Amino acid sequence: MMKSNNELTVVYSKFRKNAPTTLRFSAVISFVVIVLYAFAALILNSIASDTFNYFELLVTIIFIVCLVLLLQPFIYSYFATNIVLNSNSDHQVGMAEFFRGYGIGSRKGLNSLLYIPSNLIYSLLVYFISFIAFTFITWGLLYSFNSSYTNLLNEMMAFAQNSDTAGFNDLINSNASLINPINLVVEFLSTLLGFYYFMHKIGVNIFKYYLLAFAGGTSKRVYHMIFKGTIKDHQKDFYKHYYSVSWIYTVIILVTYSATYFLIYFLNTKSSSFILIALTSIVVSVLFILPFLPILFNLYDEMGERYGTYFISRMRKMLEEQVALLKQNFDSYSAEQKAQVNTYVSYLNAIKRQDELNKAAHKKDEETKKDESKEDEKKNDK
Repeated sequence: MMKSNNELTVVYSKFRKNAPTTLRFSAVISFVVIVLYAFAALILNSIASDTFNYFELLVTIIFIVCLVLLLQPFIYSYFATNIVLNSNSDHQVGMAEFFRGYGIGSRKGLNSLLYIPSNLIYSLLVYFISFIAFTFITWGLLYSFNSSYTNLLNEMMAFAQNSDTAGFNDLINSNASLINPINLVVEFLSTLLGFYYFMHKIGVNIFKYYLLAFAGGTSKRVYHMIFKGTIKDHQKDFYKHYYSVSWIYTVIILVTYSATYFLIYFLNTKSSSFILIALTSIVVSVLFILPFLPILFNLYDEMGERYGTYFISRMRKMLEEQVALLKQNFDSYSAEQKAQVNTYVSYLNAIKRQDELNKAAHKKDEETKKDESKEDEKKNDK
């Protein structure tokens, strides 16, 4: 295995070398993000409210869904062209290749590898659970330690018990100076957590693009199972390398999201919508992350061959279990079913041969690297 420091040196070196080209690709994606955001912002601004608005939330969710589905092929193309740049081939990589990659990334199979819908649902769950939790925690603490909030909450509960909706709304509006800071902080924390969770899942799933070369025509569902199993089998090693570069994105998210969120609110308090502020902060964070995405791509490029070996070993294990299960009732199968089982067996044997070749090559590579390391140490001693 390549030493982590050397691996990171290669990752950042490739990033700097390819930056003149990859920055052009990120600029195209940024333009698309800004145009889509402008439409969403116009709609949200026309229905803006300084209290929680379900219609605003619905518009925001629709915007995010459209954005990520449209961007997914761009991310694939961004990844693929970056791999070509790293290959040191004579093939020129320009905007034509980038847009051609978008067409490839839009094809069935590739356009669903990042599991956008399910990750969005889980991110929304993180948002709602965080929103509820932070709301109860914040109000509970203020109720216990601040008399103004104690009296306010008691009045709110009294109006709620008497089903006095008009009185309740008047109370909310007349105490906006007390309620808005709570909404500001709760919306900030819950949206930040949901956004970070989504970006983390996308960052991990991008590795699927690389390992797809080792899938051998497996179905999307089976490929996803093997991928998850491979990461789980080597999760300590994988996340050690993943977090060695993803901390950059975490810092970008924390700084740009926080700065944008509070800057917009305090500069435009009277007409600020918390959902619009959060959406703007997400978009700004994405715009700052995009130029640095090739760092993660380069890391996966360095890890790819090794994890391709792990992936094939995991696929071999799954096939062995499946074939063993099918062979239990082999005599009772029809001729067609037996032929299908024999096909599985042939495929398994091919996977076994490939697995053994990969392991032998990996072992030889490790020994070569150890020898080179020893030689370097001897030179340094001299």
